[in-house]
Amino acid sequence: MELMNIDEGPWTLVNVPGWGGSSPSHWQSLWEADHPSIVRVVQASWGFPVLQTWVDRLCEVVSRQTRPVVLVGHSLGVATIAHAAAQGALGSVVGAFLVAMPDVERTGFPPEIKGFSPLPRKKLPFPSLMVGSQDDPYIASPVLAHWAEVFGSRFVDVGRRHHLGDAAGLGEWLEGKEMLAGFLAGLPGAPAGH
Repeated sequence: MELMNIDEGPWTLVNVPGWGGSSPSHWQSLWEADHPSIVRVVQASWGFPVLQTWVDRLCEVVSRQTRPVVLVGHSLGVATIAHAAAQGALGSVVGAFLVAMPDVERTGFPPEIKGFSPLPRKKLPFPSLMVGSQDDPYIASPVLAHWAEVFGSRFVDVGRRHHLGDAAGLGEWLEGKEMLAGFLAGLPGAPAGH
């Protein structure tokens, strides 16, 4: 399934990868290959994330866009979006598609990831869709559903699909494309007929 005509649509999609970045086989990378208009946030250090550095880089990329922005976050990228939104730094963002946010507050969270806990307890200032898996090793599904409620996101449980990244073997993740297309179609300013 093709995404909505995002290459000529009213928004710029901005991919916000998680810890380690998104490999060439990750669905975010494959979507970028199919849709060159998608912009990627590239962090200075994928292996040793520092919250404010990641937030600042996200905000820099968003601020350079000339059209309204829809964020497509994966894993730690979702936590980055939540923190940036709580800082009031994402004014041109009109929506966010959020996939597999980890539980950054859990005991034993990797120590090389700095500053992401605690998550802000604030509703996101734009529409959002939170997607999760029942057997994600990085967050329990009920915990993610709770965060979706806190953020004001609609929550979609896709069943037992692991972390919804490289390890899940999703390839282009057509199911995710379909969910994103549906989310985009519901945003203000969506092209008629989608």
